[in-house]
Amino acid sequence: VFPGVGTVYPNMLKHLGHSFPALYAELEKQGDLQAMLQSQHVYAPDGATQNMSLSELAISGVGASYILTKLLTNTFNIKPKLALGYSMGEASMWASLDVWQQPHNLIDATQSSSIFTQDISGALNCVRQDWQLLPSDEIVWNSFVTRATPEELAPYLAEYPRAYIAIIQGDTCVIAGCEASCKALLKQAGKRGIASNKVTAMHTLPAMQIIEQVKQFYYQPLMDTVPDAIKFISATEAQPIQLTSDAIAQSIADTFCHQLNFTQLIAKAYQHGSRLFVEMGADRQTTTLIDKILPSQACHQAHAIAVNAKGADECISLLKCLGQLLSHQVPMSFAPFIDSIDCAIARASEPLQACGHAFLSTKTPHLISEGEPH
Repeated sequence: VFPGVGTVYPNMLKHLGHSFPALYAELEKQGDLQAMLQSQHVYAPDGATQNMSLSELAISGVGASYILTKLLTNTFNIKPKLALGYSMGEASMWASLDVWQQPHNLIDATQSSSIFTQDISGALNCVRQDWQLLPSDEIVWNSFVTRATPEELAPYLAEYPRAYIAIIQGDTCVIAGCEASCKALLKQAGKRGIASNKVTAMHTLPAMQIIEQVKQFYYQPLMDTVPDAIKFISATEAQPIQLTSDAIAQSIADTFCHQLNFTQLIAKAYQHGSRLFVEMGADRQTTTLIDKILPSQACHQAHAIAVNAKGADECISLLKCLGQLLSHQVPMSFAPFIDSIDCAIARASEPLQACGHAFLSTKTPHLISEGEPH
């Protein structure tokens, strides 16, 4: 599961490269890791991720997903059978799972594209066009997370045509649009809303103004050999997406511009056979949502697992994830563990950080007890 925009946080994945230097060295050969993670913001002394633009958040979020995906698939040889994305996480999915030839080319393109800088954010040109505003008219846009069902909010939408249910996610919805209209709608419905204070018109009716531009933006050449063993599913399609440039671009555009029903997407993944939902990105926001969605949709014997969590040690979070996957009998490579132990034995008098895999640190000294076979 690939999370959407807004999951990045200050200093995310900061120490992961020390534990997996070979992986990072390989990724640096493929593209600019600093640009991919937007390091100038994420690792700034003041941790100013809250001031990042939509395009910067999108790039950094995809970068985190890309690195964590390569860690699990290449280093630990874990092979997914299905993939899905929350909102712009769908683009992360195609970029991270060896479908697009040159996903790194989208970094500069995203920073300069009017889609992200002016149309659905910034000046909100698509909103201005849909609402038929004059250039001098001001737009005060916001989005709010509210504990409510779509049915509880729907009766008031006609009265507030500039407020939209953008996302349906378990026991909450995200409404977006004119800030005053959203607040009035919530008040009339008797609901409280938590403001995101982020300006994005994704998943609202005005975004339909640019659906063709979004499709063209994400029309990318594919790898010569695509991972046909993975089912790629979308929020807007009943069946897995065909692995063609046109079908992928159309799927991203549809997800980008239409209302997102994440509840329905998780239920759909369950129907396609998914039982372990592993969040491939910074923090664990979609894991929290999936934990609530699964029982509400009668998805039995299914579990959500996060690879990363804000505020937690990155390697401990990774070990917890791997431990849960192992308990569910997911095949994986133990080479990183064995290499780390062999390196520690061979160079016991030197810092473990000098080894190729150093995440079996003093924080986890009893993974293999003395005398046990490894």
